[in-house]
Amino acid sequence: MRTVFSGGGLIVDADSELASGFVVVDDGVITDVGEGDAPIEYRQAADRVVDTTGLAVMPGFINAHCHLFQSMLRGISTTKCLEDWLAKDIWPYTGLLQPADFYLAATAGLLENLRSGVTTVLENQYVHHHADNTDHVARAFRDIGIRGLIARGGVDMDASGARLSRLESVTEYLDNLALFISTWDGASSGRIRCEAAIQTTWLASRELCDRVGTYLADTGVGLHAHCAETRTSVASTVAGHGVREVEYFRGFGLLQPATQLVHCVWLDPDECALVAESGATVVTCPTSNAYLASGPAPVSDLRALGVPVAIGCDGPASNNGQNMFESLKWSVLSDRLRTLDAERLSEVDALDMVWRGGARAVGMPDTLGAIRPGYLADLVTIDVESPGYSGSSTLRRGVVFAGSPADVRGVWVDGEQVVRDGEVLTADRHEIHTSMRRRRAAIVNHDLVAVPT
Repeated sequence: MRTVFSGGGLIVDADSELASGFVVVDDGVITDVGEGDAPIEYRQAADRVVDTTGLAVMPGFINAHCHLFQSMLRGISTTKCLEDWLAKDIWPYTGLLQPADFYLAATAGLLENLRSGVTTVLENQYVHHHADNTDHVARAFRDIGIRGLIARGGVDMDASGARLSRLESVTEYLDNLALFISTWDGASSGRIRCEAAIQTTWLASRELCDRVGTYLADTGVGLHAHCAETRTSVASTVAGHGVREVEYFRGFGLLQPATQLVHCVWLDPDECALVAESGATVVTCPTSNAYLASGPAPVSDLRALGVPVAIGCDGPASNNGQNMFESLKWSVLSDRLRTLDAERLSEVDALDMVWRGGARAVGMPDTLGAIRPGYLADLVTIDVESPGYSGSSTLRRGVVFAGSPADVRGVWVDGEQVVRDGEVLTADRHEIHTSMRRRRAAIVNHDLVAVPT
């Protein structure tokens, strides 16, 4: 099937845009890109021509860190730092979620991502009090038609006061991870892929880290891990293991090019250098780090060392939204607050992180994050006649500093349209909203007793 986009603007990648351009897509792959209107022969041979007058076509955003189950717990707490927020508000409620709640919450979160121009989500699912929780999340990815990398999280230690609903033994985690990967990796015409996750240094035993390191070496599977998110986390790792978090991960072979280290707020200069040497990607979550008062990550320092940096919205309950436009803007602003230097990061850097850095994070650096021949047709059209773009000197500045999910008009994944006129075609938004409200009320009014194992 051939689709031709023509008539409007084109943001090719972080570095370039065209006031007028066209894109040709054949069977889900971009086959031609050019300036001006599409040649008549392309339009005549097309199965569909998308008129982009008043719009701009851009690559789909890549949300490189999320916990979709938190869609059910949005706004549960707004005035706590990470550790208290987890122990007192998040984990006590997660044990009350039923398997179907994971499907519903993931669907709601993915719907919000699509409406924010996100076409790929890196999901970190670590709540396993029912064996098939993560399978329900994967089904939501399949049914809504978004691209995803799902990291099944390992937690085998219960930090003091954490009140986790269930822990998996190391062997149980590795067996369940292998089963999940064999079931879902490559599903949905290759749109769903899977990897491992170590949640934190303070929720994972030395045995878990060691055996996951061996598993990664044997299989080539990637790894997702929270790292140096708070000063408390760093202090706990130093007190328990005598080293800081990056060095601790490196000791088990967990620091590699296919690793994504999330947050990295409290890295010291030596750790930044180790990350650069390893080739790992850092995922910054600026809105979440502000929401939980964790601090701003040293994003510009890491980029200066050549570290690939991606952007994540984090879970809906530590952000209260899946608004990638907001996270794009805050990726720049939070670094400026940290450094008091307005020149270190620009809109070009923000888009480079969400596209090139995001593509690197999900292991697809040569097929996602740009509009080029041979790249997958994960595309978004935005309304550039909306007020935020009026007078903006470039489309890219408008996207980063004034863009909004309300600007998103259409979304395509693998060349298949999943959003039209701002509405998701693969899910009933109103039905999901009604179901979410009903289930949320039942959960928050329940006694804080975990579901029996």
